Amino acid sequence: MRWRWAYVIIAAVQMTLACAFLRNGRRWAARPDVPVTAAVRRHASAPVSGLGGPAGPRRYVLALSAAVFAIHIGIESGTGLWAYVFLTTGRGLPPETAGLAVSGFWASMFIGRVILGPIAERVGAAHVLSCAVGGIGGGAAMIALPGPAVLALAGMLVLGLAAAPIFPLLTLTTAGRVGHDYADKTIGLQVAASKIGAAVLPAGMGLLIQHLGATALGPAVLALALVMATGYGLLVRLTASAETPIPPEPRPGRSTES
Repeated sequence: MRWRWAYVIIAAVQMTLACAFLRNGRRWAARPDVPVTAAVRRHASAPVSGLGGPAGPRRYVLALSAAVFAIHIGIESGTGLWAYVFLTTGRGLPPETAGLAVSGFWASMFIGRVILGPIAERVGAAHVLSCAVGGIGGGAAMIALPGPAVLALAGMLVLGLAAAPIFPLLTLTTAGRVGHDYADKTIGLQVAASKIGAAVLPAGMGLLIQHLGATALGPAVLALALVMATGYGLLVRLTASAETPIPPEPRPGRSTES
């Protein structure tokens, strides 16, 4: 019965947060708008009529951003969900050790978000994101390679640490990829894609494990990591850098000349 207290504590924390949001929501909504300077008006892009309207590079940026978010969260969720089965059935670890390893995976992700945020402020989000995407690939390779169980354990810790900053930093740099006027809708699309990835990809991993065995988790995570790295590389190339937005398109029915 003791294990139920963990869920009680989590539920209490969530309820406290929900009450805090409800109590302070009106205060946030009543906050005055940030003053708009002449420079901001001069460089502001055209009003957005919907995500389907823009053509050209922005359309591919939106699609790639959604795909990267979906795969990233799918890797996180799938690894955390199936790691216990992988370590016990696939690598032969005792249940206690496997349970500690899964806890270590989530703990490394927490630690990564604590320490990598300040690092990103100093060296830049683009550098941290590139290293993190590469780290996910390295951790996934360690999990997929046949070998001693300690290799898979180390791979899980590396993967968790590398995955930690990707979601917040990709969200933070959204405006730099698509422009400020498109940022809100793009963030919504990215979050929705991440939820789809969290639901679909772990389920697919489960089907692979059912048909091919528990060791299939490693190659599946590695394949997803390679696809995500490819998508992120294309995303960086399309936007030139994570901080250079695509130029806004002219307002329909108006001349682009000044």
